[in-house]
Amino acid sequence: MWGRESHLRELFGAGITEPTFERRTLATPAQITTPAAFREFFKSNYGPTIAVYNSLGAEPGQQFALDQDLERFLTNSAARISDTPARWEMEYTLFTAVRRKPCLHLRLVTSAGGVGLSGRPAVRCGRVVHRHSSRSGFHARHCDPFPLSGHDLSDTVEVDEF
Repeated sequence: MWGRESHLRELFGAGITEPTFERRTLATPAQITTPAAFREFFKSNYGPTIAVYNSLGAEPGQQFALDQDLERFLTNSAARISDTPARWEMEYTLFTAVRRKPCLHLRLVTSAGGVGLSGRPAVRCGRVVHRHSSRSGFHARHCDPFPLSGHDLSDTVEVDEF
């Protein structure tokens, strides 16, 4: 589930831009050559495995059973070529994206006559434009895109007049 592109797109939704998905493979370290060594490595270093063992508490029977099950699984999944040591490869998805920094307010900048410099409020295509004048002339600053559809913006509108 976590490595599926559709799940990641749904999970992050409009909060990201430029998502990339790359399938990669990670081989076990060279010093891990037996199923028992791999199991012990995971018991000491891999969070979910540590949590499972911790949840068993002080019940040696359950810990022993889990040790046996993991070792059996690792034995069956080991890649072996004749007499070489066992190797394991784990596939994972490298997901990267740019977090969208939404503008948390909507500001309609108008002149004293109630319209923007273009004759319309200064909101275009989901982009909020902040305009102000200064001694050096007119300046505009663009905020990051903000998904406007489906949001009630009635409480967030400020009108600046200049």
